[in-house]
Amino acid sequence: MNHGFLLALVIGMGVLIVVGVVALGVAMMQRGASKAENQPVAVPTAVVAGSEAASVNFGDHDIALPAGFKLDSFHGDGNRLLLHLSNGRGETAIWVLDMLSGQAIGRYTLKTAD
Repeated sequence: MNHGFLLALVIGMGVLIVVGVVALGVAMMQRGASKAENQPVAVPTAVVAGSEAASVNFGDHDIALPAGFKLDSFHGDGNRLLLHLSNGRGETAIWVLDMLSGQAIGRYTLKTAD
């Protein structure tokens, strides 16, 4: 066989490998970008030039915790407030509150399987 033919064949296959890797990289970037576009994004409230950011008055609410429970942590998300409660007996509860009304939307009690 001719060495020139083999050299051209090896160079051609090398070029095909490089083109394939580049095409794979472009496809992965496009797929990642399209997934990112479909993800919901938290958008802050609009601020008019020269004005303060709009604030919401949630009011004053008294939340009665169950006897023996204490607040371990909390997290606010939009108009929802998540309370993580626990007691000394190993029981844990998560409360979901509506910040505008102060009412409990849901309560989750975490129990161990017996």
